Amino acid sequence: MIRKAIYEDLPELMEVFRKAREIMRESGNMNQWNDGYPSEDIVMKDIDEGVCYVLCEPDMTDGGRSDITCKERIIATMAFIPGPDPTYAKIYDGQWIDESPYYVIHRIAAAEPGKNAASTLLDWAFSQTDNIRIDTHRDNVIMHHILGRHGFAHCGMIYLANGDPREAYQMSLKVNKYKTLYNHAKCYFDGEDDMIANMANLSAMIHRVFKFWWTGFYRVCPKDSGTSDESHELVLGPFQGPTACTRIAYGRGVCGSAWKKGETIVVPDVEEFPGHIACSSESRSEIVVPVWRDGHIVAVLDIDSEKLGTFTETDRYWLEKIVSHI
Repeated sequence: MIRKAIYEDLPELMEVFRKAREIMRESGNMNQWNDGYPSEDIVMKDIDEGVCYVLCEPDMTDGGRSDITCKERIIATMAFIPGPDPTYAKIYDGQWIDESPYYVIHRIAAAEPGKNAASTLLDWAFSQTDNIRIDTHRDNVIMHHILGRHGFAHCGMIYLANGDPREAYQMSLKVNKYKTLYNHAKCYFDGEDDMIANMANLSAMIHRVFKFWWTGFYRVCPKDSGTSDESHELVLGPFQGPTACTRIAYGRGVCGSAWKKGETIVVPDVEEFPGHIACSSESRSEIVVPVWRDGHIVAVLDIDSEKLGTFTETDRYWLEKIVSHI
């Protein structure tokens, strides 16, 4: 079981950290967490702020009998903290995977090897967020191995407030999903020139992977015999999700504005976007990406979420990259 630590856990937490330091020394890591780090004051501060979490297992008080009430025994802990972290503002000899909102893990420690306790904590952390940054000492071969096994990418070097260097890692589930989606989409697009077919497949792929509220395309179509942009309109194309507005005028709403400006628009809160067209009250945030062909916008990809602030620069980057192959 994973839960937030309480003040009564402090003696047991300090014992976990003591045992973790012993494991470090036995593995050849002689320079990390010297001088009894983390101190009781640091751990108490983590508890005060509600960021200290513990992994517990049953501790049978009568020789392991299953017919009695068992107590908990803490076998691992971590500080799980919403970013940004000031020590991650600058990174050297590399770069972060993305700049989307993230959580940080500090002071992760396990009392006993062989129980996959650190891995269990990491798995739980990713059930709470899709973007985590973490750092570790260069000599901490155990943590380097755990992070690599979980798919964390080594991003470069950061420096702590006291000047000590640390190896920096990050894992973004969103980025990993987009990388996979990009490769799959390219396979479907290769050799297929029909744009409607490609739009249909891409809508289905994005919707299935990310489970957004609405995913689809609006195509630029003529509404009269004129040749100007104003003589065209956006007409609903292939999509996934509930029914939607059928036609959108040039410059209207998020879709029409992205078409007019010729650039992607990210809207954290649709209620704050002037002239937003409310096809559904369920939509809370939105991203619209123009689709270019031969120097002209021929469609827009429109994605809506029922949550505020869903879309970031990460979504912009990958969606623009993907639709460029349609």
